[in-house]
Amino acid sequence: TLDSAIPNLGLDRVDVMKLDTEGYELEVLAGARKLLTDHQPVVILEMNHFCLNVFRRISIPEYRERLSALFPLLYAVDFDGQCLPFNDPRSQAVQH
Repeated sequence: TLDSAIPNLGLDRVDVMKLDTEGYELEVLAGARKLLTDHQPVVILEMNHFCLNVFRRISIPEYRERLSALFPLLYAVDFDGQCLPFNDPRSQAVQH
């Protein structure tokens, strides 16, 4: 897990995390709870609808709910570079 790896890396702090784990982001984040609490990094992750549905059997609304339980602020960036709120289930980011 990331929680067990960080102390071994000798890092004083973690400011940013980028995750691209083909639908397994929630599992990676579950293994990083201490890191997220202690360092409160900005987390950038991919939302791959295909991988979430096919490999993990998770819908986009469920993914949003599970991420919202971990992070107070969520934003989605669309293909045009527009930043959309992702916490709000009424957001266009959730409906696409």
